[in-house]
Amino acid sequence: MTAPATNIDSDSNKTLDRSIISSLAVLIVIVLIDTISDMAVAPSLIFYVNDLGGTKEQYGIIMSAFSFACCCFKPTYGRWVDVSGNKYHIPYAVSFTAAMVGNLIYFIAILMPRGIYGLMIGRFVAGMGAANNALAYSYIATVLPLDQQTSFNVLLSMARIVGMILGPFVNLFLGKIDASIGIGHSISLPMNPHNSVGLFVACVQLLVLIIVLLFFKEPPGKKEGKINSNSSNQDVRSGEHEFWGSMSSLEIVVPLFIIFVVNCNFLLIETVFPPACAHGLGWGPVQTSSVMGSNALIMFVLMMFVMFLSVKKVSDTLLVMFGNVFGIVGGLLVYYLWTYQAPVWHFVLPYILSITGFPFIVSSNRSNFTEAIKSKPELANVQSTMQAIMSMTASMGGFVAPSFVAMFVMRSPEDVETRSRNHRELSPAAWSIPLSSAACLFGLWFEYLVAKSREKDGQETVCARPSERTSLLTKRKTKVEESV
Repeated sequence: MTAPATNIDSDSNKTLDRSIISSLAVLIVIVLIDTISDMAVAPSLIFYVNDLGGTKEQYGIIMSAFSFACCCFKPTYGRWVDVSGNKYHIPYAVSFTAAMVGNLIYFIAILMPRGIYGLMIGRFVAGMGAANNALAYSYIATVLPLDQQTSFNVLLSMARIVGMILGPFVNLFLGKIDASIGIGHSISLPMNPHNSVGLFVACVQLLVLIIVLLFFKEPPGKKEGKINSNSSNQDVRSGEHEFWGSMSSLEIVVPLFIIFVVNCNFLLIETVFPPACAHGLGWGPVQTSSVMGSNALIMFVLMMFVMFLSVKKVSDTLLVMFGNVFGIVGGLLVYYLWTYQAPVWHFVLPYILSITGFPFIVSSNRSNFTEAIKSKPELANVQSTMQAIMSMTASMGGFVAPSFVAMFVMRSPEDVETRSRNHRELSPAAWSIPLSSAACLFGLWFEYLVAKSREKDGQETVCARPSERTSLLTKRKTKVEESV
């Protein structure tokens, strides 16, 4: 294994270069535009599928195609950055090109003989492009000091929330489009509110690509250690053993488990809330959308609060613990209070509480993950790949949660009204929300015990880190020191 790179964040008080600041601003724009694009496509997709004569099953496959491609290609971009010496321009250019091609296929699928398959291909290719969102976190891990990363990760999350709020306005803007584009003498490409979203998103992606090429600056290159040409195969095997040993350490596994759980639970709640309210309260899309939109604003405010706490040096691990407590309380209330014909607050309050933990967990958990990577020399040169693995793990919730809800969590109206003594909208499988959140707390506690045991026995980790990872509730007073 090569020696780890020296990171520029060794001095946390160092003033950031203007080029770095402009690049961080570009990352915020990328996240904002990506989220707006996703939120613009989501509401119109089912109607586009119907226009093309598709079925509900095909609609589900098309939705999964985007998520599947996004999940699979995240490690590809991360590894690309690592092996190219920390260069981001080409991976970003390729990903945005893929996104543009995918959305253009989405736009012209209405002309294809089997347009539903063209739509599927378009969403898959667009998902290949959307996989670049993991690059933002690896860039942050490269150029920012550890004590500033949580705050900027929160800014990215806030940009995502703003995108979720602005996305539906794109559909309002495109809602009255009814035109056609002549292609040659005999072909006319219809433009309606459903397929025009693809053209709009492709144009926006082109604009973002231009912004990246003009204003996004590459970070300092990685300084690889010299490799002894006489190193034996035994040395290589030893290095690989150390690498996989670090990958399986609690400091790496626990944050990955937490991000998987929090995304699964978030999507589970978002999936079951509309149908549960439709049956339990008689609500339609307008009422549920208003609650979900209001909750997005609440999350935005909470993210600002989390950023304030991070600036005040509140432990990232403490924030993660606090968020999981919300998951436990909210999950229990969701199961017990979501009953047929219950008062409105029985549905709204548990929904808000169960989602409230999300802002406390996501950014802080990623900061803990980044700190763990930097404490392990054998992982120092695969920072982008590791960040992509975390993003991929989070994306896996997009596969697990909807299927789990459909198979085990949701009850049919007949079951709720006639076969359930308490008329609960959800089955006992909904206990997965509080139990999985409790498992996250247990993982943090167990990691703490193992770290304390190592200290007691006088055993040191590969890179000593007297930080919040060895004391759950204390503020970080020291910085990671990397070996060259």
